[in-house]
Amino acid sequence: MKMNVKRNILICILELIIIGIVFKVLLFSSSGEMSNVMYASLLPLIGAAVLLPYYSKLSALTPKMYCASGILTVIYFLMLSIFQLFATNRFQSMSTVGQCAYTAALIVCMYYCMLHIVQMSIQKKSDDTDLKKQKRTFWFCFAAVAFVTILCVIATDQGVWISDDVGTVDIAVTNEAWNDWHTVGYQMLVWLCYQVVPNPGSVVFLNGLLWIILNYFILLYFFKMKNSNKMMIFYAVASIAVFTPFYYTQVMYKDVIFSMGLVGESLFILYLIHAEKLKWRYLIPGMVAVFFTMTFRHMGSVPALLGILIALVYLVGKKKYKKLLLGSVVTLCALVLNGTVSYVGEHVLKAEPNPAYVTYGSPLYMISAAVHDGIELDENDVALLEQVMPLDEWGNVYNKYWIDDASRTWGKIGAERIAKINDLIEKEGFGKQLIRMNAEIFIHHPVFYASRLLDPSSILWQIAQPNDGYNWALVNVAPNEGITYKGAYPIIQNYGMFTFQSPILQDLCWRGGYCLFFLIISVAILLLKRRRADLIALVPIAIFDVLMIITTPSQDPRFVIETIEMALLVVPYAIFVESKTGHVSKKKKEYKKRELEIERKS
Repeated sequence: MKMNVKRNILICILELIIIGIVFKVLLFSSSGEMSNVMYASLLPLIGAAVLLPYYSKLSALTPKMYCASGILTVIYFLMLSIFQLFATNRFQSMSTVGQCAYTAALIVCMYYCMLHIVQMSIQKKSDDTDLKKQKRTFWFCFAAVAFVTILCVIATDQGVWISDDVGTVDIAVTNEAWNDWHTVGYQMLVWLCYQVVPNPGSVVFLNGLLWIILNYFILLYFFKMKNSNKMMIFYAVASIAVFTPFYYTQVMYKDVIFSMGLVGESLFILYLIHAEKLKWRYLIPGMVAVFFTMTFRHMGSVPALLGILIALVYLVGKKKYKKLLLGSVVTLCALVLNGTVSYVGEHVLKAEPNPAYVTYGSPLYMISAAVHDGIELDENDVALLEQVMPLDEWGNVYNKYWIDDASRTWGKIGAERIAKINDLIEKEGFGKQLIRMNAEIFIHHPVFYASRLLDPSSILWQIAQPNDGYNWALVNVAPNEGITYKGAYPIIQNYGMFTFQSPILQDLCWRGGYCLFFLIISVAILLLKRRRADLIALVPIAIFDVLMIITTPSQDPRFVIETIEMALLVVPYAIFVESKTGHVSKKKKEYKKRELEIERKS
């Protein structure tokens, strides 16, 4: 009893200390001192304050849980970019003692939060057994998601108009000027929609319809599992709260349908691995998802095929040959469809391929970064670069968070110089020289190379907006005179602006760092639950994110909607799916039985 009283007093003291730190940071700071990174650093403190009263629940922790929590804590501070925190005005205004104490408090509180999250996710959940209740939950969650989607779709007659992306697709399709800039497959899909209604509104309708169908299959998959009520409610509430995928249904972007394909493929992989009997009503949507992933983004075939191939190899190992056959048929059908689209685009529509320079966006950016930072280059390399422009001008076109300034006709580098680069690539092998120069810079200056390459893609991996960076969102797009904005538009727009203008919510909804971190937590939970096979479903998003870290050109949220949507699917699954830690294999059972018999005889 005395121990409980002492523990409660200690918890109260710690609560007061943590709350005091949070209030001091918030109340004694000017608006200029509180950056996004500083706001994000408060989350571990707030989380620890909420979880401290539940200290007694940390009873059944294992060494693996301690280790996982430690690794996740380190990853969090790496993704927060803790050196950005140290550089904030608010942190700099603290005394040396205050800085050390604040950093120590952050680390301890984050580790404590991770212990709770891991432990709560691993512990056994009560099962939902009331079928009627499950059905009500399913239809309620589906109706909520469908209602919000319809609200977004009907908010305008043609969706959100963005001249440099939506406009270029519209012009290409309207004039049948086929090209591969937005992928010829996506342009063909838009052309089919335009045969019904010849404006982006038809594509917005398709976006909404596909999003509703995808959510139906996600909720249906959760419905058939244990703890289905919790999964479905978590998914529906989180999806609507984050809201970004719904907002993007209003835009004629290839990324919107591609992201649905990627999430649909991951769901299909889970179904392929775990279903006792495969049914065509699930296999056909799976084939469509794989086809979308392969067709509606450049290099989409890489994550699509690697994910499904690893799943098929897993089925070989498990000797599930019937499932292997059906999975192979689905993959083959998707490949045939993708090949047909490519053939029609190239040989029938005579689509214009992308200029040669497009492939070398990141290498050109890294050359400009190297010159800007004073990295010494070989004389022969300098001579090669000066065929385009003087060396110091390569440094002038550098833009930390926008690759296009050094690699596109509309950037600082200009159309004339890009034309020179394109000519050199096509005729003199300048592209190979760029790759070689980048390799040499990486070998001699690996830290510089990695840090500069990670700057433009910070929207994907960094939890909070960098101190010298910026956040952009669709809600900032100005209304277009040619579009009719209806009664639902102010509701959608106001909530979108609320998420964009709110600290922490801005980074959660319009950046990828938080959702990528949630995916990493989910991986740790699935490993601790001994559900390693489920990780195959994460292969497509893992490969996609690695490719995007190398190639993301700007701080545009459309490059992270795949990560956001995947986190919405995987996080509730990882938290509530049944653990296999209590399962014992037949061989182990037989061995244990033999051991007991030997003991009895002896």
